Amino acid sequence: MQRVPQDPNMADRLRAFLLPEPGSAGELQSVRDILRSPKQKARSAEEQGRLMSPKGKGSKRISSPSLIEVDIFGRQKIDLGFIAREFSSIGLPHSDPGNLRVYYRTNGRLRFRVSADPDSFLPYGMYPRLLGAWVATEACRTQCRTIHLGRNLSRFLEDSLHLKVTGGKNGTITQLKEQMWRFFNCTIAVLESKDEDGWQGKGIKRMELTSEMEIWWHPKARSQDALFESRIELGEKFFESILTHPVPIDWTTVSHLRRSSLALDLYFWITYRMHTMRGVRVTVPLCGPGSIAQQVGANYDVSTANARKNFRRKITEALSKVHSHYPAARLEVSDTSVTLIKSHAHVSPVTPLR
Repeated sequence: MQRVPQDPNMADRLRAFLLPEPGSAGELQSVRDILRSPKQKARSAEEQGRLMSPKGKGSKRISSPSLIEVDIFGRQKIDLGFIAREFSSIGLPHSDPGNLRVYYRTNGRLRFRVSADPDSFLPYGMYPRLLGAWVATEACRTQCRTIHLGRNLSRFLEDSLHLKVTGGKNGTITQLKEQMWRFFNCTIAVLESKDEDGWQGKGIKRMELTSEMEIWWHPKARSQDALFESRIELGEKFFESILTHPVPIDWTTVSHLRRSSLALDLYFWITYRMHTMRGVRVTVPLCGPGSIAQQVGANYDVSTANARKNFRRKITEALSKVHSHYPAARLEVSDTSVTLIKSHAHVSPVTPLR
């Protein structure tokens, strides 16, 4: 489906966000660069994007094979999608948080509070991450708050989320319905601490993910179309946030990383930061205030030296997965931090919206 924006203002916002500033790392490729052979292109990407660890005690060099697909001109194939800025800044729970109904994550001066509906629980795992990316992509494509899921959840699962349909108590259809209900019933609050010229303040922005929702299915006839169409209506502030600050992602990469919630969290975060970095590099601690541990969607134990070592190992493994699909990302991993170095954006600004 072609990308034909109906709202000129929306088109300008998307264009301004996606097109990099002249001379930046994400600048459009030259014709000479595009016409290089696939082998030259792959070699260049590997040289630019190798995950590096600073030299020193406890450092480790990470390498990962490139799993990207290229076209006949050596350009990376991209299936363009978007995700809301909020979900590229923090991660939802990785595993079932049980009866917990309020969940906090921190990113710099921002503290995020995710609240479950009183009659539901918090979403977790890959499904809310896939659903968040899908609704953001649809919102940017249609520029409409109402998102249609169709008359068949099995078909939606296969065609939109690229997952195999399985039944039963732990099947994908059962999990989709449960996580869809949990996710779209959530409310997000962004709390910000402010300090300007000696003046201190606090701010809060609350967003309902949806204002209306209808989901239809038949428990015994998964392949049969429902009499009514499943649909959701995004909350007004959440919808506006998506349109104002869409973070471009590659659906192919998301599909490959979907089994690792941590890898998805890091991919969304790295993609967002590579688009918004003002300097050459930014260093984020692994643990402590303003750290990755406070940001990603799991309450990892980092209270002891062994626990911090185990957390670093998990982060390193997840970064290696991300790097295999985004080899142009330049990262440095030390015992205590991750450094992002300004790199080519993963998503090409000229890729059409699907």
